[in-house]
Amino acid sequence: SCKPSHGLLRGKYQLVVFQMLPQQTGITRSNVKCLINDAEKYSKEFELLVSSEVAQVSLQPNDMIYFKPTCVHATSTQNTSMKNLSRMPLRFEWLITEVDEPFLQVSPKTGIILPNEVQELKWSFTPGIVTKYLFKIKLLVYNDKGNCKPQKYFAQLIGEGQMGSIKCLSEKFEFGNIVVGSQSRHSMELRNDGDCDLLYKLTCVQKFVQHVTREQVDVENILSLGHSEGLVLAHSSSSVDLSVLPRHHGYYECDISYELRPFSGNLDETVFVGEEEYTAQGHLYTATDRKSTRLTPVTQ
Repeated sequence: SCKPSHGLLRGKYQLVVFQMLPQQTGITRSNVKCLINDAEKYSKEFELLVSSEVAQVSLQPNDMIYFKPTCVHATSTQNTSMKNLSRMPLRFEWLITEVDEPFLQVSPKTGIILPNEVQELKWSFTPGIVTKYLFKIKLLVYNDKGNCKPQKYFAQLIGEGQMGSIKCLSEKFEFGNIVVGSQSRHSMELRNDGDCDLLYKLTCVQKFVQHVTREQVDVENILSLGHSEGLVLAHSSSSVDLSVLPRHHGYYECDISYELRPFSGNLDETVFVGEEEYTAQGHLYTATDRKSTRLTPVTQ
């Protein structure tokens, strides 16, 4: 079809727009006759060439995308790429179902990819329960105007949700007798024997004090931690410095608890969401100044 298909030539030229809808890929030729002043002898023929292509992209990797084992409600990421193999801009859209959306996200989800361009895709996996996940996500690709039949691609992703735990390598620490006003230190080793990285937060509460007045107890906390938050990688250990500094004579007992925290896989981007029902907790008991520090994980 063309617009305008007829008319009166008043100036030196007339612009005519042709629209062609090829039925196959490749180069298509078509002849168009233009009749001038309704006289056959003044007719002109034009040859039109149109090159048509199928919206085509390639995904890398093109088979299966694997996420590392991930703690429940934490997030792990995986990067993939997509290349436009066509000679025209393409619009793409990932279709993630409502069932999969709480556990899987991709960025960018929609957009335009230019000819021969390679775009990076970031997949985020957040397991909700302890189980294995298999996702099959559909990708629609069509021209940037959206007036052609979309091409369909599929990406398959596998992830596994796990519930990790942290334990101490030593069940008991001996601080011995400490002179009031002096400081004593020990190093506490936290061990993660699971397959997923664990982000933890430690909380220290003074639990029992003997031979110390109530007024002194309210203002004194003799146990301090070198750091209260950290990451223990899968099948590895992390150390936390413990120091005690008693200000008054007496027997002290403290309670150190930990909780696993959701995180995005990057400590710089960690967003703490507070304690929820799914938070895993354990206890590490310590007693200082008179005898020892006990660290015994307790399952809750």
